[in-house]
Amino acid sequence: MPGKMSVILLGTGASFRFFRKKNVEAKPSEGADRILGLRDEILAECPEAQVEGKVGRSGSFEVTINGKEVFSKLKQGGFPVCDEVVNSVIEACKGLDPPHVEEVDKSGCSIQ
Repeated sequence: MPGKMSVILLGTGASFRFFRKKNVEAKPSEGADRILGLRDEILAECPEAQVEGKVGRSGSFEVTINGKEVFSKLKQGGFPVCDEVVNSVIEACKGLDPPHVEEVDKSGCSIQ
């Protein structure tokens, strides 16, 4: 059985922590909308995941799964294709090494 599942979503303008039952310690800022939507999609597919949002460097959006960075906007020049992030989390939930998210979303990845 896989161990504890940890997902860290790092973005500008968002300082909050999410727990498995979706309890939020602080109200998210407007800039946190992308992280909130992605958090909800991750928890829908992998409810045992502990998803945490943190403030990053200016212009950043990074995803780390179980200590492995799988996406960096600063390195890749855009936001990730959100379905790829969720698929990477699903692989980690199965106890597999989470794959790196390669594809950048040209539409802006607006999660609703």
